[in-house]
Amino acid sequence: MALAMQEDLAPAEGFWTRPWRRFRQHRMALAGSLILVVFALGAILAPQLTSYEPNKQDLDNRLAPPSWEHPMGTDELGRDLLTRILHGGRISMLIGVLAMSVAVTVGTLFGAIAGYYGGRIDSALMRFTDVAISFPSLFLLILLAAYFGSSVPTIVLVIGLLSWMRVARLVRASFMSLKAQQFVEAARCCGVGARRIIIYHLLPNAMGPIIVAASLGVAGAILTESALSYLGLGIQPPTATWGSMLRNAQDQMAIAPWTAIFPGLMIFLTVIAINYVGDGLRDALDPRQLER
Repeated sequence: MALAMQEDLAPAEGFWTRPWRRFRQHRMALAGSLILVVFALGAILAPQLTSYEPNKQDLDNRLAPPSWEHPMGTDELGRDLLTRILHGGRISMLIGVLAMSVAVTVGTLFGAIAGYYGGRIDSALMRFTDVAISFPSLFLLILLAAYFGSSVPTIVLVIGLLSWMRVARLVRASFMSLKAQQFVEAARCCGVGARRIIIYHLLPNAMGPIIVAASLGVAGAILTESALSYLGLGIQPPTATWGSMLRNAQDQMAIAPWTAIFPGLMIFLTVIAINYVGDGLRDALDPRQLER
């Protein structure tokens, strides 16, 4: 009896308490989070961490191997690779986050409307989504990037507007499941409008899958930007991105492999860290796990 009374008097867990506890149990997700925090801080604090300018050339010190003076060596123009990698991380990670923000916003809008209203609206929006997802993404990316230019806002919009379809399908499925729940029926009986139900009742309950999709989508956006930059259609020199650094290194790989190893390693570590964080979020926000 006393134990039952203590349980009744114990403070209730917050909504995010149990997911956070489950996320902490995922060691690889925690390791990925640590890597991302370190990389993000390195990109933000780049001017304070190195004494070199990212675009300053030193032709007398071209293709210098890693040393105490240049921990990651220099490139074909004598520019410090560590400095360029830190500044390039700003662009690459910023594009990944902003592009996925665009994709999540558009995908959530389409999926929420289709999932809540159903019927002809659902059919029309999903057919449009099917048509959009059937186009070859890389071809469209190359075409649009070549036509509209290669500034950061353009690359963000191009990647984001070609990545929203899977988010829309995911949100639609979540809304179709949630709208049959009793709390939605109760809100309708109380005269709550459709827009308020979508924003204040359905969307918060669908945030788990959206967060997971967004986290995994950032990795895809970073890879897409790197591919565009490698093909020469991304951010143009002398601005550094990890993809453009790989492109510049392809002629020196035989004599200066560090010019390709370090940018490639940054892309690899960032993408795999994001994937591990996404796996951890997926397990932590799984409704079947939250009920336990």
